[in-house]
Amino acid sequence: MFRKNAMLIGVVIGLVVPQITFWVIYFGTLNAIPLSELAARPGLASKMVALSLIGNLLVFLVILKRFNNDLAARGILLSTFIYALVIGILKYIETGGKIG
Repeated sequence: MFRKNAMLIGVVIGLVVPQITFWVIYFGTLNAIPLSELAARPGLASKMVALSLIGNLLVFLVILKRFNNDLAARGILLSTFIYALVIGILKYIETGGKIG
């Protein structure tokens, strides 16, 4: 299925799937909260981004087990690490620069 640039395809999939998962979670549970208020609540934005990574886990396992494509799975894992960095930055901003 993935022949050329499989790792690049995995990175793209790994960056898009959490966004879709975020919107599914948002419209399924937090639809009453405006997005501006979601960003203003301390800790909620980083938790939502972290929760949206569940979609990456499912896609990672499907690509690894069903399609047996290690390079695409590595791309998804790389994008998950990028999201982890973003979550760390969000946590740092939300806590006002306090570590710990």
